[in-house]
This record gives sequence, C-alpha cells and structure tokens, in this order.
Amino acid sequence: MLDLEDLDDLNMQPEDREMSCKWHQVDTTTRKGLKPPGSISHHSSVIHNRKMYLFGGNTRCAEEEHDIYFLNLDTLQWNTLKPNGIKVSCRDEHTSVLHGDKMYVFGGFDRGERRNTIVAFDFKSESWGEVEATGKMPPPRAGHSACVYNGKMYVFGGKDEDNMKLRDLWSFDLEARVWAQLASCPNEIEPRSGHSACVFDHHMIIFAGIHEITKELDDLACFSFASGKWDHMFKAGKEKSNSFMHNT
Repeated sequence: MLDLEDLDDLNMQPEDREMSCKWHQVDTTTRKGLKPPGSISHHSSVIHNRKMYLFGGNTRCAEEEHDIYFLNLDTLQWNTLKPNGIKVSCRDEHTSVLHGDKMYVFGGFDRGERRNTIVAFDFKSESWGEVEATGKMPPPRAGHSACVYNGKMYVFGGKDEDNMKLRDLWSFDLEARVWAQLASCPNEIEPRSGHSACVFDHHMIIFAGIHEITKELDDLACFSFASGKWDHMFKAGKEKSNSFMHNT
C-alpha cells in the first residue's frame, strides 16, 4: 500500500522530506477455512464499494477456479463469492474495467485461445452475463490495456493470435454496446503488450510494455479523447517538450 496523500513529500527538497512516502506491506486475513489467492500474475482487479475484486490469473486458471476473490479494504480480510448467471471460465492477460455496478472483462487467454468477447459481472445480482456487441470488433488479443472514459471502454495494443504486437485503439460504448476503431497510432509509438494505461486530464496515458522479447519499452504516450490525436511524450529516456506536458 502507498498512501497517495504522502506524495507531496516528493516535491520537497531532500533535506526537508519527512520520508513518509513509502510502500508498506499490508497484512491480510482470510475467512475461516479459505485459502488466500496465493502467488498470481496476469489477473485483473477492480474496486467497488470498498472491496477489491480479483478475477482470473494464470495460477488460478490452472486450478479451474471459478469463484471470485474479494478483499474488504476496511477489515483487510479475503473472502470469495460464487457467481450466479452464466459460467465464465477463468482467463489471464485480460482486462477488467468498472462502469456503474458492473465489471466488464475483455479479451485475454481463455483455455489456450485469445478472445475478443466481453462478459460482465453485476455486483448487485452477483451474476455473470454475456455482453452482445455490434459494429466491427477488434481482433482477439491478450496483454492489452483498457480504461473507461465518459461511458466508453478504450482498448489499446496487446498481442494477437500470432503473438504479434499491436498498437491499435478501439472504443466500446458501454451503454449502446457498439465497437469503433479510432485513430491509427503513429509509427513512432511502437506496438506493445504488457503495458499500463490510465486516464488523466482527458487523455489516455500509455506507459512502457514489451515490444519484443528482448526489448522492454520505457516511453510514455498519450491519446487525447477531445482531439483524437496521439502524442509521444517520452522516448528512450529523453523528455519531449509538448503542449500536453506544459498544460499539466
């Protein structure tokens, strides 16, 4: 855990810092008789009503687990729930985003195959359901990123069924259930998987990832939801001056 209120400490001169901005190991407990999630990777998690819900991951997929783990962020106790609705198989290298009272899971590895379908978990009914979509769908993928802005899920990059890295950007209207492909990413922003994405100041910020097995990236790129344009902010450790950085 990192207390974000302590980040201001990093803006002070080194001699004036209180050194309060530190990572802390969180000690958790589990419901009686329940094993904790254990070692895991390539899973996803979202936070809803002060609970962190964990779905998928390669270790749990090997065990064919279908329960959903959740961590109460007040008591720091792990628990599980057994979802109603359709049976959703475990997957890894997928993405999960929160919109309203639902967790939307897209893509990833499902029993050895990459997917391009969406399933949704409804926190109110604690049930899974299929999400029917219209429009041209993105190719199946894993290792991509996804975030939500103004009622739409944005999906970037990943690797396709031939394990080729991608740099395409797609939007999915979570109310109208329509896919759309957006502006092509410029060549200076390399295809990637295993990167991270977040929303800041009306932009989708993409950081790092893997371009090739022996080439891990350290650049920073952003997509403007307002203009529909891309900008490459950092590359090979060198800062690029641009209007986005000056404005923020």
